[in-house]
Amino acid sequence: MARPLLNAPSRATQETRLTLHRSTGLFVLLAALWSAAPGPATAQPATLASGIERSGMDPAVRPQDDLFRHANGRWLKSTPMPPERAYIGGLSETHERTQGQLRVLIEQAAASRGTDADAARIDDLYASFMDEATLDKRGLKPLAAELAAIRAVTDRQQLAATFGRLVRLGAGAPFSVTIGLDDRDSSR
Repeated sequence: MARPLLNAPSRATQETRLTLHRSTGLFVLLAALWSAAPGPATAQPATLASGIERSGMDPAVRPQDDLFRHANGRWLKSTPMPPERAYIGGLSETHERTQGQLRVLIEQAAASRGTDADAARIDDLYASFMDEATLDKRGLKPLAAELAAIRAVTDRQQLAATFGRLVRLGAGAPFSVTIGLDDRDSSR
């Protein structure tokens, strides 16, 4: 039997990934259903002339002296760091707001389940995500074929192809390639 090329992710990592995939899948489904539903016209937010939100900028700091503080200074001074978080930013705020909006949509779907087929589908999908007893009972059985395919990898070419296939399925890979600033030296 071929030995695995990589260690399996921990249970906590698997649960975190599962939660993220559930949230993402649910959000995509709800967004698609919500955007297709007719609704009242809403006022569009005013657009900025430059497209740049300046309220968080600190004009007292010159950009050539400290671009980060210039661009984010007011926001940093006025935004408290929640003690339960190691990071907060625009994306985490957007994530929190989205989670709240999803909760409202799900609750509305559950309330109108009897009169709306789309609402029933949303409610059923959410209930399937929340049915931990069934998920625990099924364990990894639904993934048996995928896990067998991963165990069958014997060389680097098969490993690369497997990573690509898993990424397309939404499972991700054990590493990613990104471009960004040096975390310890923003001048690089």
